[in-house]
Amino acid sequence: NNIGLANKQLGNISEAIANYNRSLDISRAAKDIKGISTSLINLSSLYVGQGDAIKAEKSLQEALLIGNELNDKNLISNSLQNLSNIYKENHNLKNALLFARKAEVAIEETGNIDMLKDNKLLLSNIYEEMGDFKGSLAFHKQYTTLHDSIFNAGNTERFNRLQTEFETIKKEKEIEILKVD
Repeated sequence: NNIGLANKQLGNISEAIANYNRSLDISRAAKDIKGISTSLINLSSLYVGQGDAIKAEKSLQEALLIGNELNDKNLISNSLQNLSNIYKENHNLKNALLFARKAEVAIEETGNIDMLKDNKLLLSNIYEEMGDFKGSLAFHKQYTTLHDSIFNAGNTERFNRLQTEFETIKKEKEIEILKVD
């Protein structure tokens, strides 16, 4: 998988696909379920990039089956959301909506706020493409709320870290002054 990732980052997509397929074969031979699912998810993203929705869908459907067998909510939600994206891009809005709604339920169970935010935007875009602007607006508002919440949490964390650093430096200087006296 790592060699496939390196090739993907270098733009060697054909090589990356070959590496991920080798990784998939090795994982299947070793009965490494997590390795199989990781290879399938990685392959699907490459297939999407190449415009091969059929292969991408097949890989994600298999990953989804594994996720359901393992009751792995992260794998399930990832597979469902990616399937929804594929269906949306291919203007199969009925399936796009169905899979995005299923993904939303699975994502909520994982507590992954960032992924939930992305799914709200996906739902907003699907509803917009369907001509349901009221539904689109409702999900876009939810997306914005989550986006702002994540942004504010990050800023609060950075502020607290800087405040701690400042206090530490201040104490160290006070100690140095006391040592000199």
